Amino acid sequence: MNFLAHLFLAGPLAAPAYVGQLTGQFIADSVPGRRLEAYPAAVQAGIRVHRAIDAFTDQHPVVRRSTARLRTAGTGKYAGVVADVFMDHFLARNFREFSPESLPDFTRRVYALLATQ
Repeated sequence: MNFLAHLFLAGPLAAPAYVGQLTGQFIADSVPGRRLEAYPAAVQAGIRVHRAIDAFTDQHPVVRRSTARLRTAGTGKYAGVVADVFMDHFLARNFREFSPESLPDFTRRVYALLATQ
């Protein structure tokens, strides 16, 4: 659900590796376990980066505290997903602090690249 952060963190790579990275970041949550071999190398790399980002953020103390607060506030097993959506919201609201590109320009560019896949 938190596509914005993952697509943003795919980073500025040279095409076509960048398109593959974006695709991998976008589909990673729907790719089970070790089924990476079915995808091109660049997509596999994007899936791996997505999983590394998830592992890092899930273990970060701030995220763990936020998730615990959300869980006790009634989100239950969805606390991690809600925290991810909040992080995307904060990134969207403050996008220019992290990127020289505007959020609308970034999303148009990413949608155009993903449409080629």
